[in-house]
Amino acid sequence: MARSAVRSRLQCTCGEDNEVFCILEGTYAFHIDGEERIARSGDVVAIPNGAVHALKNIGESSGRMFVFNVPGRIHAAFFSSLGEPMPVGTSEFPPPSDSPPDIPRLIEEARRLAVTIHP
Repeated sequence: MARSAVRSRLQCTCGEDNEVFCILEGTYAFHIDGEERIARSGDVVAIPNGAVHALKNIGESSGRMFVFNVPGRIHAAFFSSLGEPMPVGTSEFPPPSDSPPDIPRLIEEARRLAVTIHP
């Protein structure tokens, strides 16, 4: 499950993974191959393999979603290399970081895993 307060978009193509976003809370704008779709709590958005896509939290607050990546090898490696695991037994998300993401590191890791980041 992902929690997001992200206010910007980064377009990418995720190689061999299909993605499905199940919106639990919040409102998001998805851009898929040049078309915009607004998704709210209860909506499901499928991103086909190879589609140029991005998403942006356009709600007033943080949102929550459950994301399926199939087969998921790329995403498992990507997020494992960039994130930090939650302690065993934790059921609450930590507060969002006050520091900005390390974009050069994100782009390099994406390149390593054949995820294309589009300008």
